[in-house]
Amino acid sequence: MAFLFLLAASCRVEAPYTAVAEGDLLRMPSFQATVQTCENGHLAAGGNLADANWVAAYFTTADGKRICLGGPGASADLVAFMRSLRKGQTCALPDAFISFQKSKAGKN
Repeated sequence: MAFLFLLAASCRVEAPYTAVAEGDLLRMPSFQATVQTCENGHLAAGGNLADANWVAAYFTTADGKRICLGGPGASADLVAFMRSLRKGQTCALPDAFISFQKSKAGKN
């Protein structure tokens, strides 16, 4: 019995990610976030890329919140920004995204 109790006591349940829409992100005050993972497209049966524009990035904020950006309605700018991110990278949001947009606009 004690062994089972120790197993149950050591389990940790992670809080769910909160989806943040691009418009909401742009209105948020600056905050630090670390990339946990990025999903770059959905794979269909057989390993073929079914939707190359479906990208989501999952972050943990400095205060422990978990957020998700992207998804099927993400703009081309947000998709390109998320594809530039690397796991473990920490950035200030939304500042990093706004800077990315400005740098991209200057190249057009």
